[in-house]
Amino acid sequence: MNHRFIVLDAEYGGVRSKGAFSSEFSILELYMEVVDENLVVYDTLDLKIKPDNGQYVVSPEALEVTRIDLSRHDKIAVKESKAKTLLYDFLKKNSNDGKIKMVPSGIGVQGDVRFICDNLISLPSWEKFCSHQSLDLSPVAFMFKVVGKMPQTPKPSTGTWSNSLEALGSYVKADIRNMHSAKKDVEVYKEVMEFFFRYAKSCPKFPA
Repeated sequence: MNHRFIVLDAEYGGVRSKGAFSSEFSILELYMEVVDENLVVYDTLDLKIKPDNGQYVVSPEALEVTRIDLSRHDKIAVKESKAKTLLYDFLKKNSNDGKIKMVPSGIGVQGDVRFICDNLISLPSWEKFCSHQSLDLSPVAFMFKVVGKMPQTPKPSTGTWSNSLEALGSYVKADIRNMHSAKKDVEVYKEVMEFFFRYAKSCPKFPA
């Protein structure tokens, strides 16, 4: 069975106190790659986004993490209304107008999908082009650890055990410098994805 994955990450102007994404903050970056199960890239979408009215809603903490300079960002960003059209056309083209349901993939990808649907595309339109199923490798890593197939993975920035992209990226020896840009995070995630796929392909098949 051939699969088409849409590997994605977005960066936002802020989060709620418990870490959940909140649509009250501006969406600043969105990066997507459409790949097959061999991680061959079909297409990419790289958006820097600004509000139509020019009024960003951001928190200092979020900008400190993402290192986004709003002054520079604003000069190259497209307005949300333009980003909506670009995203819709990208999904329509790469799904063959919904005939191929692309599988969203990333760490915490369902949170990204909810935020994208709050800001850039309606949920029915998203579901026309993308599968309701998703591939998030954080719980996959947790399962491997539970059954003793994978060691605990410390997060380099804190030293705590984690299934975050930073921790998993470090474990597979990806270059995790300058993370927390949407494009960089997708690049790191793809290296984790390649590592997990290679391991899974080497495992015996389940009995029929």
